[in-house]
Amino acid sequence: MSPSALNWDVLDIVLSFGNPYDALQFSMTCRDGHNLAMSHFLEEVEFPLPWLCLQGAKRSSLACPELFKGFRAYMLDSPHASHRLRKLKALTLGKEAFCVKWGGCHGGTGTEQPTYNFTLAGPLADVIRGAVELRKISIDYTETILDDVPQLVDAIASLPCLQEVCFYRADESTLGLLSNMQSRPRKVKFCIIKHNDQETDERWWGDYASGDDRFLSNFTETLEVLSLNGGLEEEEEELLGWAGIMGKTWQEKICKNLQVMYLVLQPSYIVRKA
Repeated sequence: MSPSALNWDVLDIVLSFGNPYDALQFSMTCRDGHNLAMSHFLEEVEFPLPWLCLQGAKRSSLACPELFKGFRAYMLDSPHASHRLRKLKALTLGKEAFCVKWGGCHGGTGTEQPTYNFTLAGPLADVIRGAVELRKISIDYTETILDDVPQLVDAIASLPCLQEVCFYRADESTLGLLSNMQSRPRKVKFCIIKHNDQETDERWWGDYASGDDRFLSNFTETLEVLSLNGGLEEEEEELLGWAGIMGKTWQEKICKNLQVMYLVLQPSYIVRKA
């Protein structure tokens, strides 16, 4: 029996149990299928697109300008732009979202490092700014992306409805973003960078100034789950370090709504030449 013979309400329920790629495939069957399925596809968008990594995929999952420009065009250059933007609920920019050349782990030499082009994230700024019903955002290489595409800072900060934020490999620019967000998320995961110079073996942290307007002080009324990854070497110094970053306001209100707090001592590392 053809899927189109089923009641559209039934098909909508069926699609809710599938993954975004299933919804995308169904959207290509006919006009009605497109109208029904694309909302399911847009609910959770992830880069790199997972199905490009599947065996037999015809396209490479390597990042390219056309991929992100095409996504921006689909979301914005249409009479249905406002509808599509409202459907976007979760956005993930994974570890390899902006990888333009695989390293040794993908068949290259053992010492070959992957190459990234984080400026490819530029077209996403307008999409994020317009996705006013976005509930979750997860970004790897956050600090580098925000430094290379600063317009993303204002775009993310302007979102009103975020409930969960995950920022990996973050540093000073990310702290500034968190301190200026309009959203009041319930869940925050923050993995901070520890800088390392391979030639001198020198290691250091960013310049985190304390104060009432710093990290997470604007979330004290809503935050329920907090995961902090990275800090100082010793646990006692770790707690003091985070307390200094958070500021007095946070320390006074930390237990108001917080239900779960994870503190992980292993930081993310980034290599930076002196």
